[in-house]
Formats: sequence, C-alpha cells, structure tokens
Amino acid sequence: AKAKAKAKAEADLKAEAAEKNEIFIASFSDGQKISVEYNVKSGKKNIKGVSNTKDISYDISPSKKAIVVQSTKNQDMLYIDVNKVTKDITKKEYTSSKGEVFPKVNKLREKPTYIWSITPKFIDEDNIAYVSELPWMKEKEVQYIWKVNLKNNEHTQVMSASGKQVTFKNITAKGLETITDGQVVYVNSSGEVTQ
Repeated sequence: AKAKAKAKAEADLKAEAAEKNEIFIASFSDGQKISVEYNVKSGKKNIKGVSNTKDISYDISPSKKAIVVQSTKNQDMLYIDVNKVTKDITKKEYTSSKGEVFPKVNKLREKPTYIWSITPKFIDEDNIAYVSELPWMKEKEVQYIWKVNLKNNEHTQVMSASGKQVTFKNITAKGLETITDGQVVYVNSSGEVTQ
C-alpha cells in the first residue's frame, strides 16, 4: 500500500508539472486581437482570462470552458470556447415594431455614446446577458437587459428590468444577480426576472 501511495504522489507531482498555460489569439471583425489565456491540466482545458484587456470587457463561463469578450470600441461581442472556436454573437441590427431596420454600425456612427451591447455576463453555459439601450433609438437614456441564447444566437429583451444604471454581479441559485438603480433582481436563463 505504501508503494502505491508513493507512486500516486509521484504521479500527482508529474500531473502538476504537466499543467501548462497557453494563449491563443482571436480577432474581432475590425481586426482587434484578443489573447485568450487558458491552462491545460491533466488533459483538461480551462479558460483563465484575457492577457490584454485594453478596450475590452470579458466574462468567463461557470464551467471555465468559454469566455465572452466585448469590444468597448465598437460594442461587438465574441463567444470563444477552449477549443478555440470563435463565434460573433453581436446583434448586428435591430428591427422596430414598425419594421424599420437599424444597423448597429449606423447607430454608433450617429451617436457614439449609444449603448448597443455592453458588459456581457454569463447567466449559464448557454445564455449571456448584456446591457443595452435598445429598443429605444432616441428618447430617454434607459438601460435594459438583453440576453443572447448561444444555441440559436437569438437575442431577446429581458422584460420588466430596466434602469438608468444596470450592473451584473454573480451567478446565484436564483439566477444572475443584477442591480438596477440600486434594486437587486435575478435574471434566469429563460429571461425571467425575480426578486
């Protein structure tokens, strides 16, 4: 039994030594590059973060198998997983109830301070919440919560949750903890809001 324990201890040391950090590069559509750091330990890959955070915000999924990165320059969002698969999950345009189409690039050119999609945060492995001033193009500067489902790339507005300031906190049993103008609400993966 002692020899077995010793062999296991040696194997553990070897496995620890085998943990290595790696970086791969992903790019936004405008050419901006992101260096995604991940580590490999006994064959398992986990995302650690991004090494150059200039002009970006990011969030790592609960399983550490994926990351969402947002460009603070053009408000594009990328979903990147540990297998280096990159998916642009940006909402490219908004269609109003009257059928008018508003492309993101035009809106930001016309009003660079407009919030189209900022601070993306995982609700769970398949859903990412973000803050936007959509659906309003003019009017009051109110922030709304939107979510994108990664399986079908569908963007939906999370109803009844808005404020002058929306901030995402941590994932809890009730959902993603969100603060809207000082009030705490929870957003779940189906886009429902509870208190």
